[in-house]
Amino acid sequence: MDRENTFRQLQIYSDLLDKLIEDVAQFESRHPMDYLQSIEIAVTNLLVDHANSGLNASSAECPETKTASPTDHPSVTDVESMAVICQEKLQKCRQKYEPYCEKAEKITRKLMTEFQDTYPVLGNYYTSGEFRYDKKGTRLLFRHAGLSLFNHYVSDQMNTWQTIRFDLPRLYHLSGGKKNAHNALTNLLNPDNDQFIDAIEFGPLGLHDEIGQLAILRLRELSFSADKGEKVNAYKVLKRYLSLQVKDAPLYIDFKALEIEILKLAFYALMHPDNKIVWLGTSRAVNAMINHHAGDAIYLNPEPAKLNWQLNKAWLLAARILGYRFELVEQHFPNIEAAMLTRNPALFLEELIKEMRSPAFVSQYNGSDAPTSTAQEVLLLLSAGCSVRKQTNGRMCLLPASSFEAPGKSHYGRFSKAHSYSFFPTSSPPPLEQRHHHFLPPGQENDSPSLVLSLTDNETSESTSIGLS
Repeated sequence: MDRENTFRQLQIYSDLLDKLIEDVAQFESRHPMDYLQSIEIAVTNLLVDHANSGLNASSAECPETKTASPTDHPSVTDVESMAVICQEKLQKCRQKYEPYCEKAEKITRKLMTEFQDTYPVLGNYYTSGEFRYDKKGTRLLFRHAGLSLFNHYVSDQMNTWQTIRFDLPRLYHLSGGKKNAHNALTNLLNPDNDQFIDAIEFGPLGLHDEIGQLAILRLRELSFSADKGEKVNAYKVLKRYLSLQVKDAPLYIDFKALEIEILKLAFYALMHPDNKIVWLGTSRAVNAMINHHAGDAIYLNPEPAKLNWQLNKAWLLAARILGYRFELVEQHFPNIEAAMLTRNPALFLEELIKEMRSPAFVSQYNGSDAPTSTAQEVLLLLSAGCSVRKQTNGRMCLLPASSFEAPGKSHYGRFSKAHSYSFFPTSSPPPLEQRHHHFLPPGQENDSPSLVLSLTDNETSESTSIGLS
């Protein structure tokens, strides 16, 4: 490799190390220590190649007088100086993360073990009667997995579905009905069961996100229907689409990618125990926060090829377990804020229904074919029992609760007309149209265990809280 390319590559590594020093989320898809080691090896190899090419050049050519600017044609000294800068930044990065490495790995192993014990039960629930409720109807009993920290991964949206299941005709009409047949949410609400199933098999209703989660719950209910045709069709769809082993299946998740993303959550929580914040919003809005406030919060940042809704969902629940609060970086309509503050996912879903638009008019809440990922993330966190408050900076914030409190009583339709008429003056631009572009290249029980992992050095407190010892 010639000297210019070597210098340019070293500059790239230097800039990358600046980002890694500031922001743990920038460690993409690898353990931070492994990532730093790979950079160190790459820098060393560049220097070796540069030294070898210099020896070959000096033996073949006579030295010439240097007339060019070092900026245009870096000298040997420039290359060596840049290599020293990279090595100094590598050392600084190691010094920042190594003290927390062992404990972050311990927390990650605990959460991954919990999740992997819960995950296989998911398919059993949707395709059989594997779960049941106790006589009070307040706590989900796990016959095989036990009461898991990730129980909301399985019980997610059950209460929401039970709230809306008898109100489908009204909600379908509110969503625009056939006029908005392009939208996954409209098809979920279609009271015609045959058309609902057709929308999954041949139309826009996928099973990969929170709207898909509600669709799966509806399918499961239909699989126990008295109508034999509906029962058979629903069961076939469930069995066909919900394989946990197929990469493109709705419930598939890349465990290695999830492990790395949880590890970054653990690192950040240990380094910033008083500032555990997750940024949520459209890709452009979160990227703007990263550019101006790197390191002030954490965000989901796996390899784009490994990102899907199940990874996003599991990561959000892991952040909730670790005691993170979720800050929405964009401003929101008053009716949406009011629905959030009720902490009632069904009411929030109704406000999303009112924001339904035609494909040509995407909004902050609905893309061309489904609610945006941020709206669905909020729906998930509300279903998981998060409390909500509006901060002094005007941003909405969702916070984990150690115990569930029932949301206040509210009535459908109390917040707004069918559409909000304008954005806030400082709102971010509308999101990209397709729902897979919305991502970043980013159950409610009374007797749940403590949600917040102890992040202090007090091992007794830690082991009492979650059994990490």
